Amino acid sequence: MEKFKEEVIKVLMGESEFTPDVLSPLILQTEEKLLVQQTKVSKAEAELKRPRRSVRKK
Repeated sequence: MEKFKEEVIKVLMGESEFTPDVLSPLILQTEEKLLVQQTKVSKAEAELKRPRRSVRKK
C-alpha cells in the first residue's frame, strides 16, 4: 500500500507515467484485499481469546 501512496504523490507532482485512472482501480483492489485479510486476522484473534474446553480422557 505504501508503494501506491508514493506513486500517487508522483502522479500529483507530474513525475509519474501512470495516470490517476490507472492507479485508482489498483488501489481499490489492494484496499479490498487488505480488508479481507484484516477480517481474517480479527476472526483468528477472537478465536484465540475464546476459552477452550478441556477434553477429559476416561
